[in-house]
Amino acid sequence: MASYAFETPEFGLDETGLHRLRSRFAFEQIPYSAMSGGEVTRGRSVQNWWLLLAFGLACLGVGLWTAVSLYLFFTSPMERGKVEVHAVATPIIPTVLGLVAVWQALQVEDILVVRYGRRRLVLPLSKLKVGEAAALPRYLAQRVHPA
Repeated sequence: MASYAFETPEFGLDETGLHRLRSRFAFEQIPYSAMSGGEVTRGRSVQNWWLLLAFGLACLGVGLWTAVSLYLFFTSPMERGKVEVHAVATPIIPTVLGLVAVWQALQVEDILVVRYGRRRLVLPLSKLKVGEAAALPRYLAQRVHPA
């Protein structure tokens, strides 16, 4: 295992560059010379947050629609029939899935934005230690020189 100056489950920074990590093993290395910029800012760590938000709102709509139709079925004097147990639980799954998706899409946190080539890489800093988060911008400024 390599030792990194800064490490999260997604990346590690050492003297040679940024290492993207999966299960603590580097699968991609980006040298500092290839980086055109790196900044620590607040933002959304989800790449397509608007798409996730739309999905979450759609799931909430489906959950609400099934809950209302189930309520109308129970309160209607004209409807008399059997109701299966899974029909009662049907509104729960899309509602919970929608709430989680909306929460994740709207969550704002500290992120590291690295630009190299034509790519823009967004890495969350939520798992970084408190003291390390303050020292990261200085560390990057010493090593990354915009072209």
